[in-house]
Amino acid sequence: MSTTPPSSDPELPHDPVFGTLNELTRMLRNLDDRGLVLSLAAFAEDALGSLLRELMIPSEATKQLLEGFNAPLGTFSARVKACLALGLITKDQYTDLEHLRKIRNEFAHHWRHLDFSSHSVSAHVRALSYGSLTNHFTESATEKVRESLTSLLIALRSTTHQIQNKKWQATVRGTRLIAGFPLGPFEEQLTEATAEFEALCSALEAAVGERRKFQEMLMRRFASKMGLLYLNCPPEDRNQLGELEAKVTSALHGMSK
Repeated sequence: MSTTPPSSDPELPHDPVFGTLNELTRMLRNLDDRGLVLSLAAFAEDALGSLLRELMIPSEATKQLLEGFNAPLGTFSARVKACLALGLITKDQYTDLEHLRKIRNEFAHHWRHLDFSSHSVSAHVRALSYGSLTNHFTESATEKVRESLTSLLIALRSTTHQIQNKKWQATVRGTRLIAGFPLGPFEEQLTEATAEFEALCSALEAAVGERRKFQEMLMRRFASKMGLLYLNCPPEDRNQLGELEAKVTSALHGMSK
């Protein structure tokens, strides 16, 4: 995938896709190694969260997965793994993000001076991929970290934008199973359906309290089953089926009053 790198010109209008990333890249120039990696990691964690949120179906469950104390997908580690499992990042991107996470942890958990040449950090820096949007060799470890991970963040933002723009959001794949009518000639199925409907109407009329709620559920389920009758309905019998359907619709309307 090709993309146009975000601009670092502060005079340009705000970019809705790369605006915050433009702000980050300007800020990174003035940070030491610790500030650089902590800022990159914090931005990456947010970008991964945005990527997951864009793919997920909007719901309270999505919010609870991503936000708040002890949210299952609230950590850098969990978000990286989830993005890989959902195909939102490549294996190479996953590896680079894991190196970033481990470098971040080294800086975050040590009060003594560390930089990218320190023993506990340097191997992770060497293992990072070179930036995919630059053509020059990065002479220093600091430059490599900045260029490599900025390119990665651009890719994350681009993927998030593509999901939004192309409406690649997850769709409901779950199904609700209901029992249909016994196999056989359509006339027999229609006769059984009519008898079942009449029994439901009688039970619904007599029911109260929780039992009425249960009978209403059975009536709504029966309405869903009506679609199955159309699969076997010959053209000459559609009027009969239409009559039953009208009665079911009337019963549902009566339940809603």
